[in-house]
Amino acid sequence: MKLMRVINCAFLVALTMAGFTSGASAAQSEVVVNAQMQTGLVKLGSQAVAQLTVEGTTQARILGVQEVDGLEYVGSSNPKRSVFEQITRGRRVRSESLTWSLAWRPERVGTFEIPPIRMEVDGRELMTQAMSVRAVEDFEGQELGYLEWVDAPTEVYEGQPFEVVLRFGWDSGMSSFNHANLILPWWGQLPGTLEVEESAKVSKGRIDVSLNDSGVVRVQELGRRAIGGRDLRVFELRRAFVSTRTGALSFPTSYFEFGRVDRGFFERRRQTYFVAWPEHEIEVLPLPEEGRPFEFSGGVGRFKARASLDRRSLDLGESLKLSIEWTGAGNLEFFEAPDLGREDSFNDFRSYGATDRFYGNRRVVIYDLAPKDAMVTEVPAVRLSVFNPSSGKYVDVETSPIPIKVRLPEGFEGLAAEGGGEVIGFDLHDIATTPRTDSSGPSTRILFGFPLVALLGWVVLRKEVRRRGDPGSMSARRRRRSRRKLMRGLRSAGNAREQASALQAFLGDRTAMEATAWEGQELSSYAKSDSEIDHSAVVALDEVMAKLEAAVWSGENASLEMTEIMSAADEAMGGGL
Repeated sequence: MKLMRVINCAFLVALTMAGFTSGASAAQSEVVVNAQMQTGLVKLGSQAVAQLTVEGTTQARILGVQEVDGLEYVGSSNPKRSVFEQITRGRRVRSESLTWSLAWRPERVGTFEIPPIRMEVDGRELMTQAMSVRAVEDFEGQELGYLEWVDAPTEVYEGQPFEVVLRFGWDSGMSSFNHANLILPWWGQLPGTLEVEESAKVSKGRIDVSLNDSGVVRVQELGRRAIGGRDLRVFELRRAFVSTRTGALSFPTSYFEFGRVDRGFFERRRQTYFVAWPEHEIEVLPLPEEGRPFEFSGGVGRFKARASLDRRSLDLGESLKLSIEWTGAGNLEFFEAPDLGREDSFNDFRSYGATDRFYGNRRVVIYDLAPKDAMVTEVPAVRLSVFNPSSGKYVDVETSPIPIKVRLPEGFEGLAAEGGGEVIGFDLHDIATTPRTDSSGPSTRILFGFPLVALLGWVVLRKEVRRRGDPGSMSARRRRRSRRKLMRGLRSAGNAREQASALQAFLGDRTAMEATAWEGQELSSYAKSDSEIDHSAVVALDEVMAKLEAAVWSGENASLEMTEIMSAADEAMGGGL
């Protein structure tokens, strides 16, 4: 049975890694239909061009393009066939695509909505997303306005995060301007990318500006800046993406519209100007095959790792929480965290699973481990294999080993496990006996039975003390003071981070654990392992913890009502916490 499990695990690992090492590991990728305008703004008399792409098949055709009043449909080109590779669910997939160019000519000034285009793909009828284009008399504003890409990359590796930074603004002397509109035809239309959630702490000066005439986007106001000899009022937009396929990634021409718009009761007066930034292209390079280790995690970037324990001294049979925090400029959300249950360096530990949390700028995995032997003196280093784009090489990111002390309860000895030499230590949670021969008579049974009954009674009583807690013990006193301590902490807390710290200290007092052990851990998972706690009673407290974490890592750091937190805490205490 053990041999079969080993063979199955090796087979699954081989299949997973084969997806990274071969472009032909999968027959086809998912079919994706995408339509994107090459520019969101055109001058009256010129053409508005869109690119229509069907990925994952070459069996596709255009069924029809609806008419738009004021926008003449010129026609489409013949389809162009392309082949590329992309990462799908952690595997390298080879895919084919067809691309058409479609053109329209505006007949008047205005904003035009192009309805979804009907397509036949692999015998099915599909629709693209709608598109919009705006026609103007002329482009003016190059002298008054400002728009540029800052440090835009030209090359990235597949799986590597990259950032798009746009700065824009107008002459600071134009104090009457009240309108700003970014025209970004690539917004939300970048196939082969995943947008990374923004998590940096939000600073003051954040405002909303119009986006593509139909929505809004939040940007940072940088204030007055001297750029190119001009005194400008400048804003900044940042977005981070992760590339998921090789090939060219195109950003069509971007525009910034600015000026003054006055809204009256019956009409709206508009005096606006435009400034453009040329199209930009990023080449997505494949990860090199040479030097790729078998245990490559899929991490791409520059990573740092830090390990911590909830405690360093424990009895044999008890478990500890090992927290690994990965930070840095990399695809933190998408790499595969190490499975310590399969690491040779952790053969002296039992693994009871892990919780995995992503906070935008860091990834925290908390492992539940138990030493198998009292001779264990440290928690080994945890190693993560990643690709560093700066050096172009695969490297290992390791934590430092952490010393621990494992105590063997007095009066107990190890017992060799069945079928092997592994020594299992006794603790007060367990009762174990060695095989013994039948006694020769009643007197022998009585003789040996009395000490055994006494021992069993002592163990039962000891377990009951552990369950209920010694009223005079430090942990019991911590539990009694926990609610008052939580109330004091919440009264003095001025934001969500301080409230979360107070709540983590409360949970540490209730569970005889370190407060830091509750960072990123769900109370419901803990409740499942403790039969004395009503699982349903801790749901509300889990929700409060999640709200506080979201408030902290969104940057707003807005505190919750104290009554909401205390109500959830009281419900959890009433359920046995």
